Amino acid sequence: MAAIKKITSYSWRYSRIAGILFFTLIVGLIGEAVYVYKIHSINQAILNPADIDVTDDSSAHEIFAKAWYVNQQGDYQTALQLYSTIENSNNTAFAEKVKYNMGTLYLKQAAKHWNAKGVWAYSEVNALRSFAEQLLTEVVKLNNANWDARFNLEYALRIKPPPKVVEKADWTGRRSSVHAIYPGIPGGGP
Repeated sequence: MAAIKKITSYSWRYSRIAGILFFTLIVGLIGEAVYVYKIHSINQAILNPADIDVTDDSSAHEIFAKAWYVNQQGDYQTALQLYSTIENSNNTAFAEKVKYNMGTLYLKQAAKHWNAKGVWAYSEVNALRSFAEQLLTEVVKLNNANWDARFNLEYALRIKPPPKVVEKADWTGRRSSVHAIYPGIPGGGP
């Protein structure tokens, strides 16, 4: 009789462990199904970026696709605003792509102003070029093998406008040295 009790207690333990494993398996499968459905819906949205409505719940990939689409339509400001919302991603490869696209947008705008207006658009060109240079430098720091970013960074440095000529002051003072009035300070100080 003792042997029968022992066998039933072992089978009870095994069936309980099997039940727990089965429950864990079902919960894991449901979680994976939800994850696959979410990825599928994001991929469908990326296929049609014109239909994406950017909200607070939008994924970074959806925002990236919408920004790329808006950029292709010629709305650079909206594209830059969308990119700036996802610029500081934890995923370095994704952040590299976002910063590259932003830097390239700024560089295109700087080149457009430079070619259209030349030196007359000094402040616009220099500001846009500086933003592009900063972003592309960050991309090269993240991935030194990104040749597109390196090329665009070199281009940004090449189109740097010449510095504005600063007019000399027309001070016509008579003193031979400013330091002559301060005893103990040697001439040629800082």
